[in-house]
Formats: sequence, C-alpha cells, structure tokens
Amino acid sequence: MRETLFNWLAPYIEGARVLDAFAGSGALGFEALSRGARFALFMDNSSVAVAQLKQSSQLLQSGAQIHQGNVIDFFNNRGDAEHRSFDIVFLDPPFDLDLLQTAVTALDQSGLVSEGGMVYIEQPRSQQRILTSGHWKLHREKSLGEVHCQLFQLDNSDTDGKLSPTNK
Repeated sequence: MRETLFNWLAPYIEGARVLDAFAGSGALGFEALSRGARFALFMDNSSVAVAQLKQSSQLLQSGAQIHQGNVIDFFNNRGDAEHRSFDIVFLDPPFDLDLLQTAVTALDQSGLVSEGGMVYIEQPRSQQRILTSGHWKLHREKSLGEVHCQLFQLDNSDTDGKLSPTNK
C-alpha cells in the first residue's frame, strides 16, 4: 500500500512540507523525506513513539521535527507559529481509537493544508467512510485486505463547506 501511495504522490512530493499526524513509527513521513520532501513534522501523543521517532530521525539524519502532543488540539489551534501550512498530510490514527472523523473535521477547519495540498487517510475497510467538506476532492482510493485508503486534494474554490460522504 505504501508503494501505491507514493506512486500517487510522486508529482507532489518534491519540496513538500509534510505533516505525519498520528506518526507512530513515522514510516510515511520518513518515506516522504527520502523521496524529496523539504520538511516533515511528526506528531504523536505517545512518549514511546516520540522517543523512537527522535532516535530514527537522528539515525537517518533527517532533520525532521518531532512533537509529542494531541493532533486534534494541534488542528483546533491551527498549528503553531512555526507550522501553519502543509502540502501533504498523512492521517492514519490508531483504528481502535475511532479518531479519523474528528481529525478530518478539525483538519478541514484548521486551514493547515495549502491550496492544492494532499491529505491521505487510512481506515478499516469495514468502517463507514468519513465525511469531508466540499473542498476535499477525492484524488485516488484503494482497498487492500482490511484497509481502505483515500487520497484527497484540497480545492478551496468550492466554498460550500458542507460535509458529504467520500464513498461516492
């Protein structure tokens, strides 16, 4: 699935500012950096994950920034002084916490995704598709095993802002 994702992102990755929210191991953010992203911010609530991310970043000499904290709060606060705009956002919260819809809604309202920016979401295949506003345009999607992935492109020219299902 990761190979497919980065094939989808190939035209957008060079020089991108990336947010790996709910980073866990940081596989997506580190892959983005290795493929030419200019900057990556890794966020996770777990101190264990953050310690591992810092160790990995140092080992890879990635120059990534790593923050421990609540991703939803970060979105609701519209980032921080240093992080106000991202070209690519990875949203892959732990499936058992049921945070995806809350994260998507908060991210949409935050203004943290640049115009034309990409948002990747991953969820259990059996879960109802998330709702997105009118400026989230489905770019690609794929299911593999028990996982369903969607890649959206932000288009603020559609300003209705109404939530709609993404499984059209």
